[in-house]
Amino acid sequence: MGTFHGRPSGCLMYDLSHSLRKNTNELLWLACVSLADQFVHERLTDERYEAGVMELQQHINSLGNLDVVTSVTLKDGTKVRAPDSSRIAYEEEPRLMLLREWNLFDSMLCSSYIAPKLKTWSDNGMKKLKLLLARMGFALVDCQQKFQYMNYEVKQKMKDQFEHILPEYGLNDFYYKSFLRHHGYTSRVSAADMVYGVTALLESFVQSDGFCALKWVKVEDSVDTKLLGHPQALTKFCYFLMDALKEKGARLKPLLCACTSEEAAKVLIVGVCGKPRLGALQGNAFGLAFR
Repeated sequence: MGTFHGRPSGCLMYDLSHSLRKNTNELLWLACVSLADQFVHERLTDERYEAGVMELQQHINSLGNLDVVTSVTLKDGTKVRAPDSSRIAYEEEPRLMLLREWNLFDSMLCSSYIAPKLKTWSDNGMKKLKLLLARMGFALVDCQQKFQYMNYEVKQKMKDQFEHILPEYGLNDFYYKSFLRHHGYTSRVSAADMVYGVTALLESFVQSDGFCALKWVKVEDSVDTKLLGHPQALTKFCYFLMDALKEKGARLKPLLCACTSEEAAKVLIVGVCGKPRLGALQGNAFGLAFR
């Protein structure tokens, strides 16, 4: 027994609008974002995610992008390609957070998929990351440049090099199926990046002066501790700790984190049992224990 996450609410709303014949491209995009949210935050199995992606892909192929203008006619009658306004595309994405808004080096450094394997928080891990980039033939100066202005040849070689080199480091599923929304001729945003942005807005309260510290991790006088005083942020931290401990050879066990606040009688407690697995009969037991 335990608690599980059900079907994403955005997908349910799109199913409802589709049955009422009121579905739009905007609602379809929100369904893509809601599915990406569960994938990014490890709330569903890989099998359920792939099934959801296939379902949304069918909607995109059959009904999506119908209200998108693809061409315009000039005064002389010439037809030219119109800039994409809200077209949804299906592509494979790397497991790198906010890559298009950041740079390749920092995105890999902070990736919850790469960091536990290479231990990028240590000096040795930083050396491994730089060696990895060198083996792929990527100059460090290019990798530390904003992705938008990064060397075009490096961008073109990225996928082939990642798929060739990363399996040697135990990173076999670096690319995953996802969705992007195109704006204009060159601008595009991925569903996962949209999730990261919205999550940051929801859990980031600049006006708050609360201060948090983890009970079982010594984090004294750190400006970063206040960032962990939110449910999703602390949950992501728990998953990161579990992955890091697993790479050190520790046996996988449920993890409990508590974050105390300066506000009287307030403590944030998060318990995780690892990513859901196909056929698992027991969900997150903490969901029942803390009812």
